[in-house]
Amino acid sequence: MLKRIPSNREPGVTLWTEIHREFAQYFGKANVWLRGVVQQNGLIAMIIMIIALLISLFLSFTVFYHSGKNVPQHIHPVTVAAPVHEGIDQILDATRTIRETVKLKHFIDSIASKKPLTAADSLALDSALSRFEQLRNAFIHH
Repeated sequence: MLKRIPSNREPGVTLWTEIHREFAQYFGKANVWLRGVVQQNGLIAMIIMIIALLISLFLSFTVFYHSGKNVPQHIHPVTVAAPVHEGIDQILDATRTIRETVKLKHFIDSIASKKPLTAADSLALDSALSRFEQLRNAFIHH
């Protein structure tokens, strides 16, 4: 059913190694530049970081703060459209019918494979065949 597809890639080549090979020079240059700026202006960098933290703190408690009074008290339940709901029910009913049909077929095959049938086997076979016929008729008419 499923066919395995062989992989012909080199074992040392991965996504990370390719990304690293492609962009390492840019990150290296950015690292050297940023390190030089921070070493020359360390106090300014520290002040910028503290200001960024304070701005974040201010925004989180003012602009982005959600108090309990703004939350709606009642939530309307989600309703499913009737055609979709009916379609899903039909699919589920058909699935149940097919599963029961397959189980009955296996049961009938197992009883029919016996050479001598007992009275209990005959009754079970007769009831299974009648149920199988009911399911087949119900499946055909729907």
